[in-house]
Amino acid sequence: MERVNRPIRALPARARAAAVLVVLALTACSSSGSGSSAGAAGAPSAASTPAPSASPRPSPASAKAGLEAASADEILAASRAALLGASSVHAKGNLVSEGSSYAIDLRMVRGVGATGTMAVEGKGVTLVRIGDTAYVKLDPAFLRAATNSQSSVRLLSGTYFKVTARKSAAFAPFVALTDAEQAFGSTLAPTGSVTKGKVMRVNKARVIDLLVDGGRSGHVYVALSDTPYPVRIVYGSSTRQHVDFDRYGSKVKLTAPPAGKVRTVPGF
Repeated sequence: MERVNRPIRALPARARAAAVLVVLALTACSSSGSGSSAGAAGAPSAASTPAPSASPRPSPASAKAGLEAASADEILAASRAALLGASSVHAKGNLVSEGSSYAIDLRMVRGVGATGTMAVEGKGVTLVRIGDTAYVKLDPAFLRAATNSQSSVRLLSGTYFKVTARKSAAFAPFVALTDAEQAFGSTLAPTGSVTKGKVMRVNKARVIDLLVDGGRSGHVYVALSDTPYPVRIVYGSSTRQHVDFDRYGSKVKLTAPPAGKVRTVPGF
């Protein structure tokens, strides 16, 4: 398996994504009376999961004796290919970065977008991304922390901020957080040793535990039945930071929020 120069680690650009959300709230608050557009004209209204792709072809070792008999590197490579080849996946988990806690609950559609929620230190975000356009709604706690204004919380509650990659590089963190390849592709190609651990059950699935650097850098639990999808990724030696995966290939409909609830923020 080809190695890349990065350890197993949590989702990229989380801190930048949180900063972008704060900027969105502050910018929207300052521009609330300036006649900014409140519509979603020109944005795609809905998208569906593309047709499922073929499952990755097993390696010679796995084809001969089953995935369980393959090497750790072969299993990890098959798991990475399965995740990135899936038409859709549900990712849910908790992470810690630079002392801050993050939670994600997202349904990702390959090549299309994602929908779900994120939270930073308990302050929540609801989002829908369709292509390079995202609609982001901050909960009252997030708005209050970002604006320090109860009137702004009342004004902006229930509002979706529209952000577009073409207009601002600040959108990049959202793409990373809502795209399976960018969020987890490098995690499934870690630097360091990968060894096979115990066969066990995680979320009712029979899996094999792949230990990165003996478990010090993390674990990848790979399904041993049917397609070798990753079932759980653990970051570091503590199970406190982990992401679970399920609903592979399920149909997901991505729909933009009603135009009346959308605010276009200048610069985004």
